[in-house]
Amino acid sequence: SRQTRRGEICEIYVRVEGSEMPGNSLLEGGGSASAGAPGAMHPVRTKQCSIDIEGVSTEIVWSKYANYVFVVVTQYNKIGTMLRVTQDDQGMQTSIPTYTVKHLFGTQEDIMLDVCGRQIIEVMAGLAAGPPLPLLLGISIRSSTKATIKGVVNAVTTLLM
Repeated sequence: SRQTRRGEICEIYVRVEGSEMPGNSLLEGGGSASAGAPGAMHPVRTKQCSIDIEGVSTEIVWSKYANYVFVVVTQYNKIGTMLRVTQDDQGMQTSIPTYTVKHLFGTQEDIMLDVCGRQIIEVMAGLAAGPPLPLLLGISIRSSTKATIKGVVNAVTTLLM
């Protein structure tokens, strides 16, 4: 690991099947080509955007892994509160899906963060052929007003389209 000065982009390497592949640093964007196989896509798909929500610059990064979707929404350049949102098994058997939101770390007092996670996974469920992958949501926003949460969900929805 090499040290970088604040603001520098550092290339991250990920081991995949014994070969090193330049990874998607959070600042690089979509799948990158393997050093050994021109045109091969990195197994983690990543999308990102920077958007103004309620007058505050907001960075959003969406990464799809084989078993999870990881979304970071930050206005502080930090992950902040981490939530895991999953669709319940009984929700898959009924016409009305149910979801579980679990706080992994960070603040647990702000119910609007739960609302945000649930709305994002509902968008993912609407776009998925089957049940959505579990969502890991890292969120660090200045205020969790209804307007801010709506802006976050709209931005993530646009990013997924």
